[in-house]
Amino acid sequence: MECATSPSETRRLLTEWAQTSAPRGEPWSPDLLNWAVGTLDSGLFAGRLWVGPKDDAVGIALGTLPGEVGGRIEVAFLADGYRHPSSLDAFLARLDSPGAFGPLLELPEPPSPEGFAPVEAAFRARGFVPIVRMDMRYPAERPPPSAPADPAVRVRNIVPTDVETIARLTARAYADNPVDVALFRRYRDPLEDARWGTEAILGDLVGEWLPFASFLAEDDEGPVAATLANELHGPLITQVMVDPRARGRGHATRLLGATVGALRAAGRGVPRLVVTRANRRAHRLYEHIGFVPDPSAVGARWLHSARLGLASADLADA
Repeated sequence: MECATSPSETRRLLTEWAQTSAPRGEPWSPDLLNWAVGTLDSGLFAGRLWVGPKDDAVGIALGTLPGEVGGRIEVAFLADGYRHPSSLDAFLARLDSPGAFGPLLELPEPPSPEGFAPVEAAFRARGFVPIVRMDMRYPAERPPPSAPADPAVRVRNIVPTDVETIARLTARAYADNPVDVALFRRYRDPLEDARWGTEAILGDLVGEWLPFASFLAEDDEGPVAATLANELHGPLITQVMVDPRARGRGHATRLLGATVGALRAAGRGVPRLVVTRANRRAHRLYEHIGFVPDPSAVGARWLHSARLGLASADLADA
């Protein structure tokens, strides 16, 4: 049933989910609950309740309705007493259907006081594989990263009319990174998909876009690199991309320095970014210029490898 038909049961299960999601031994924060409720109220997410044998809700799922490729779940939670493989498998079967979210592409790592092992088999049996992602933060005491200036390259702030420019750069920059593409893919056409993602970042789907901290580097042939920043639970560097023709010239380092410096000047706090373990090139760059992994913010997204066209070689380091 739709979450909208039972707001009290929806809030009850989301509260339990937020409490269970808190790190062991730490008090839970209402921020996660407020985010989930807000996304439902704003219409950004669809919500489904799974009703148990006594007509009470025992499961909840929040996520996007399917695009051309499929749907994605951000919250998948079962109440206490139902967190075992058989219940989870039945829950997933209900969600992975035309009447709910359509063919599922992505599931979150579910909170579980008993650990993840009891439910891992259910995820893998349905074709989902874990993609490890981690937060990296730039320490406040460290100077912004820097690289020698390139006289052939001009750097400016990104403006709203740059959507098409950024989308085309995104499609080129991620063409050889199938795992990161799979994490956000909504449309089959790479450029259409990049347009949707760019509009989401510059719109209101990823918090507040920060144009003063978003930069584009261009030469006489066109765009070579970009960084985008948003305010989402603190300053988040949402995109760092370099055109393949211009890699290895320090463009990402220079633009990251500009973004970090702009965020600091605006008093926005410690910036963070999120990187997948499979993206070794980006991971090495961020560590080299001073970003530090946050061990408390390491988690997995579970992607359906077949539906997203991921090969075994793509997942070797995921």
